Amino acid sequence: MIRPGDTIFIASVFSLYMGSWGTLIGSERLGAKSFPFGAGAPGMSARAVHWLHQIKPTAFYGTPSYALHLAEVARGLLGHASLCQWTPGKASSDLGRRVDLHHRPQHYQ
Repeated sequence: MIRPGDTIFIASVFSLYMGSWGTLIGSERLGAKSFPFGAGAPGMSARAVHWLHQIKPTAFYGTPSYALHLAEVARGLLGHASLCQWTPGKASSDLGRRVDLHHRPQHYQ
């Protein structure tokens, strides 16, 4: 559940694809902070890992396959895949569960 004050990392293309724009507007209406990163250009995954590591968002918007790719990139760059403050086990797909298995989050109070 997204709450006011949460930070959402939006990792999808901002163009004619309306999902990114809807996520941005919806998060603002909920009172959450948005980090509209985008995706798709060369080198963006390494930059995404850098920013995810810095801001530790509480929510991630992107495809499950891209989240898994970012976890693999993070493991290569940082030695671990702890990028967000999400709770493991809430993924609804098999791929999402694999992302959770790759991700060993650090929980913050």
